Amino acid sequence: MSFERFDTSGSGFFAGAESNIARLELERKLGRHYSGNAALGFAHNQRLQSSLLGVAATSYNYGFAGFALRRQFGYNWGTFLSYQWNDQIFDTCPIAGTTCNRISVRHVLTVGVEWHFRPIRID
Repeated sequence: MSFERFDTSGSGFFAGAESNIARLELERKLGRHYSGNAALGFAHNQRLQSSLLGVAATSYNYGFAGFALRRQFGYNWGTFLSYQWNDQIFDTCPIAGTTCNRISVRHVLTVGVEWHFRPIRID
C-alpha cells in the first residue's frame, strides 16, 4: 500500500500538475513456477498553471485496476499475461462555452515473453 503526493509533468493534459496517488498491490507465489499480482489505484491531478495547450479542465481523476500472471520457464526467461482497466475523468471547464468533462475508459490485455541476462558480479 502506498500514497504519494508530488508535482508531475501533467501527463500531456496540463502544463504541470500536483498529483495525489494511492495504490494497493498484492503479490503471491502460486506454485513453484507461477506467480501472480493484482493492483488497484487512484490518482487525483490538479493543474498547476494555465496553458493554451492541453485540456482546459482544472483537474482530472484517474483510476486503474489490473492483474498479472507469470510463469518462469528457466533461470533467464519466462512469460506473462496481464490485464489492466483504466478510467480517466476530467472535471468541468473553467472557461464558459467549452466542453472538457470527458470520460475515457480503456482495457489493455498484454501477453509477453521476458528474457534477461544472468546477473553480472561487480567486485
